[in-house]
Amino acid sequence: MQAKRHILLLLLICSCLWRNHSVYAQHSTRPIEELPHIFFKNNSTTLKWVENGTTRQVNSDDRKAFTKYIGLFSKKLQVDLRRLLVEGGNPKRGTEAFLEQYDNVQRFAAVSDLHGQHDLFVKLLQQHRIIDQHGDWIYGNGHLVIVGDIMDRGDKVTESLWLLVKLEKQATKKGGAVHYVIGNHELMVFDNDLRYIHHKYQEIADMFGVGYHQFFAQNTFFGRWLKQKPVVIGINNILFTHGGISPEFVTRGLTGSRTNQLFVDSIFTQPKQHYRKNEELEFLTRSKGPLWYRGYFTDTSFNAETLNFVLHGLKKDHIVVGHTSHPTIVNLYDNRIFGVDSSIKNGKNGEILLYENGIFYRGLLNGERQSFLN
Repeated sequence: MQAKRHILLLLLICSCLWRNHSVYAQHSTRPIEELPHIFFKNNSTTLKWVENGTTRQVNSDDRKAFTKYIGLFSKKLQVDLRRLLVEGGNPKRGTEAFLEQYDNVQRFAAVSDLHGQHDLFVKLLQQHRIIDQHGDWIYGNGHLVIVGDIMDRGDKVTESLWLLVKLEKQATKKGGAVHYVIGNHELMVFDNDLRYIHHKYQEIADMFGVGYHQFFAQNTFFGRWLKQKPVVIGINNILFTHGGISPEFVTRGLTGSRTNQLFVDSIFTQPKQHYRKNEELEFLTRSKGPLWYRGYFTDTSFNAETLNFVLHGLKKDHIVVGHTSHPTIVNLYDNRIFGVDSSIKNGKNGEILLYENGIFYRGLLNGERQSFLN
């Protein structure tokens, strides 16, 4: 009897191993597809993409072919690439733009830590009528906030980036806005820390003949577009940042506008080994800085008095953060802190924080909403 149990167990293990091998083999033989990346060099522009497992590229020097593919991708992505290339993804910002404060907003939606789970992201937006079934903006004058970390882990990062490029334009035309707040995983990729990228992107980088971090260098569209994004924004009396605002941040007298300017001008523009030599920049990119701080959820000494100190220093009443994963959206201290990292990265479920006329809601994947009562 004992021998029979051992044989059955061995057969079960072999069956599981074969099933896993078959799934892996099926996955590994599926041809890679990748939407275009745009590279600038001197006076020429190159589109590179992967189609059915094969690298394709076209250069603006080949005017006829370039025009053809610009038209094809404009239609596919629903983005006017001609206009986008004229803009170069490099908007000029005045100093006042680093404030990133938006007032009199009646409704917004906030979600974070997508980590390449594009399909879940799209489903959440559709279920809560932010986009329609074609992926177009139907949220009117509402604001959509991505609270960091589209990058890493999953295999549909580029799809989410292109969707947001499109939605930014569409929302603006309707009186709304899309805000992409940079997270720690964006900075990691910028800094060539690629520990968490999906193997698909390593393969594509090899096919392109460049490091994956170079997809987001200053000579690329995505690099220019992303490296102008803020780390801290305010909507009404609510502050949004990826990790959180620590008491040490407030004690230092740092502000959202100064933080955004330091990231855009001094952190995104140089290698980590250089900016880390500056004490203030090192603070901003370490565990007490806004990209990495987890103290609201992990520091047992953090209490209501500490929160009052932080909120008073920020001149805000609420803080919305991602970065620290939970099974659902969570709130602390009577709705004064919201954690919106609802573990979308696992690819199984997710939620979106909704705000309408002063009331906060958990937006569930099935389209239901549950209010956070004060």
